[in-house]
Amino acid sequence: MRGNYLKNSSLENGSEKNMKRDLLESCLILREEGNAINGEQYFPVFVLLTHTGTILSNIIKDVTKVPYSHSSISFDSSLKNMYSFGRKYKNNPLIGMFVKENIQAGLYADVAEKATFSLYVTFVSLKEKGAMEEKLSYFLDNKDKFKYNFIGLIKNKMGKTSNRDDAYFCSQFVDTVLKAGKSYFNKDSSLVRPYDFARNKQFQFVMKGTLIHYNSGTVDIRVKTLMDKFIASNQPVIKLTKRG
Repeated sequence: MRGNYLKNSSLENGSEKNMKRDLLESCLILREEGNAINGEQYFPVFVLLTHTGTILSNIIKDVTKVPYSHSSISFDSSLKNMYSFGRKYKNNPLIGMFVKENIQAGLYADVAEKATFSLYVTFVSLKEKGAMEEKLSYFLDNKDKFKYNFIGLIKNKMGKTSNRDDAYFCSQFVDTVLKAGKSYFNKDSSLVRPYDFARNKQFQFVMKGTLIHYNSGTVDIRVKTLMDKFIASNQPVIKLTKRG
């Protein structure tokens, strides 16, 4: 559940308006690309799992025995506007906060050649996505009130919940935002771990590899195929009855 530091991040510069603008632009793009079931629009929401190979992430990986140590949520496939809880300073993993992440900047850019990722997508209705966006906006509006939940991270390993309104770790935050619109796990958000998203059947695998090879164009094509299958499998079946 390692955090990421972003050079010139919007949080560091206090450019909260820019963050909201980026979120709005992402949402507008998704509305154009939505698909319908019974006239109701559906949209992709992305969860990115990463392992950067830093000392802290390697420790977490060894302890959890899973391939990835950090999770982020995004509403667009470019992954330039991702959100999570992570490190405030690049070289100090002990100070964490709510962060906006960009797959092409900060620590991600520094470790792009060796860092691994796995991308997953879930499809949600307009109402569900709106509730998720509203929850994310709450974090944006109150970003200075939040801390990294180091105690919760330890309790998570012990199987104990950590219900603090002012502190989160990455996967706890991601599930909290998702849960505002749609429930994915039958457990408290503080018990959710990054790799749980990969194991959840409501999330569909899109692609994996090293960050330097991430290609949003390829992702868009794959997500379109997955969306088409999702729409087709959830369309109501019309039963025809024979006359006479």
